[in-house]
Amino acid sequence: MERESRFIRDLFTNAVKQEEDFTIFKVPTKREKMYLRVKTDLIEQIRGSQHLEKMLKTLLSKHRVASQSEEITISQGNYRLFM
Repeated sequence: MERESRFIRDLFTNAVKQEEDFTIFKVPTKREKMYLRVKTDLIEQIRGSQHLEKMLKTLLSKHRVASQSEEITISQGNYRLFM
């Protein structure tokens, strides 16, 4: 596995809430509120992926600041689409 970027390290240390099946992380950004809701058993697979940081940074660059907050959910069903 390649070295994790600071962005990904900060993301996974910002766990906001632990639910039964999901964990919610606050995306490290200053200009808006964005949350990543990940199925708990997929966290390690997603953390090792290089696609996560690219996807989040693309969403942040195209996202409108006017919205109050956004939550992105990654579950078993949409995990294959994410990869």
